[in-house]
Amino acid sequence: MIIGLSLSLCVRDILDGKYEINEIKTIITGTRGQDQDDWDSIMEVYGRTHWHQHAPEKYRNVCMQLLLAGKIDQPRTRNEAPPERIHGHWLYI
Repeated sequence: MIIGLSLSLCVRDILDGKYEINEIKTIITGTRGQDQDDWDSIMEVYGRTHWHQHAPEKYRNVCMQLLLAGKIDQPRTRNEAPPERIHGHWLYI
């Protein structure tokens, strides 16, 4: 199992075939999505900024799969800081 530390980069790695969703325990992200409107906004911004060179809809689909599977942890929704990515965006456990 692996833990991701960046929603945008981890979703990209999944779509690039580096990992499968079932290998991921959780992705700890700096997002603060509390309802569907928030998530729609997050994915719209990521679609323009992080995922624009690819097919943003594919990224949105993977993101929603992770969200619905309970694999996205958002410390900022608990007033906690997201993790640092000094050593990359994956932790191998």
